[in-house]
Amino acid sequence: MILSGKHFVLLLLLCFSLDNSIGQNVAPAEPWAVGVRTSYGFLIPHRPVMRALITGHAAIGELYVERSSLGYRDWQRIHKLPQYGIAVCRINLGNPNQFGAATGAFPYINFPLLGNGSVKWNLRTGAGLGYVDKPFDQDENHHNVAIGSHINALIHVTSELAFR
Repeated sequence: MILSGKHFVLLLLLCFSLDNSIGQNVAPAEPWAVGVRTSYGFLIPHRPVMRALITGHAAIGELYVERSSLGYRDWQRIHKLPQYGIAVCRINLGNPNQFGAATGAFPYINFPLLGNGSVKWNLRTGAGLGYVDKPFDQDENHHNVAIGSHINALIHVTSELAFR
């Protein structure tokens, strides 16, 4: 299901009104969480011709399900009990006329880098598949020289800083 622009904006407004990152435990004794994340950023032009195509910022809305590792395996203890999960996202690519938007899904691991009781710094990495609404088309969208097909790799890297 692909969200229309109006529905995506409503989803983002809802997310911002609920806080920038929310999650809840499914049951207090269980290590599972579900939630919504939002992000706002920018696109970096990788060629000079790209500068004219970028007309706005990128906005991301994400639904996720994740599990905290419990330290039963060596890699979990070595990496300070990371969380892992799967996310589905919708991304406004900064130029609705040329790029449209993208929808994707990806599994991820959220590695704790630093932290104490009140501040946590994590690195979240993942990769999956994405679908772009408006790729290059010789007749309909010849200005989009950045994205050549509907199906693309989705590579996700986020540095998260959280305060209690």
